[in-house]
Amino acid sequence: MLSAFRLIKKSRMGFFRRLWPKDNFADKAAFTFTHVGLIGICLFQLFVVLPLYHENFSTMFYVHFGCGLFILYQAFSNMYKSILVDTTVRGSSFNLPSVLLPDWRYCPICQVNTPLRAHHCKMCDVCIIKRDHHCIFTGKCIGYLNHRYFFVMCCYLWLGCFYTLNFNKEYYLDVLGGFHWSLIFQLMCPMLAFLLGMANSHQLVILVVGGVNMMAMFLFSCLMCFQIFFISRGQTQFECKKKIKDYSQSFLDNWIVVLGKRWYLTWISFTIESDLPGNGTRFKKGTYENFKTL
Repeated sequence: MLSAFRLIKKSRMGFFRRLWPKDNFADKAAFTFTHVGLIGICLFQLFVVLPLYHENFSTMFYVHFGCGLFILYQAFSNMYKSILVDTTVRGSSFNLPSVLLPDWRYCPICQVNTPLRAHHCKMCDVCIIKRDHHCIFTGKCIGYLNHRYFFVMCCYLWLGCFYTLNFNKEYYLDVLGGFHWSLIFQLMCPMLAFLLGMANSHQLVILVVGGVNMMAMFLFSCLMCFQIFFISRGQTQFECKKKIKDYSQSFLDNWIVVLGKRWYLTWISFTIESDLPGNGTRFKKGTYENFKTL
């Protein structure tokens, strides 16, 4: 019995070690801030604001409570999946050749041959297949196998911020005394506003929560718009900077490359399988078509 308990404890510790960012303070700080912020705002929403506007255990109470938990679950589950999926050249899913093929490169650090869309990440210290960028919120690079989970995570984080802001705006304005121009200053510098006597302790908490919520809304809006732009063009961030358009196909095919053939089901759960059309080392080339003209 004791040995079984130790085995379970060891497996849990191993799971958390795999989630925790490696050797990068910025990644660890962003990872911690994301978790504390998301969980804190969700608890504030469900247990402070929600009971004020809907009677406990009423139909609308359960509806909003369920929506909040569903969005939080989708955001965290896709985040963890994007961390745990191995999209590096060391992953067992990729069969890299021992000889240098045409248009391939040799990475002297990883000591492997890599395809064109693979790039070495200095923070992860490994080559990433179809590398898009390094995400500080997950502490991992976004590449061929985990791009789907990262994008769905961004969508649900944006949805959660939008949902929370719209639901809480009446409560925020009631506590802060309605909208006034000094409110902008208070949101930007809540602690200074508190020290100057412009806000009491209760209002300070609301200013911090509301400010973080709006900042997160802006951040995830920008992040999601950039991702939609890159994916629709069939490009990674590196390829967009270098103006490489070799792999852009039709609008739908570009999205299938990221979300898979069952793209319409990927929003339901991270457990739904959606096969990607490529193998990670070879990608179909197409004629570039500007998605704005579609």
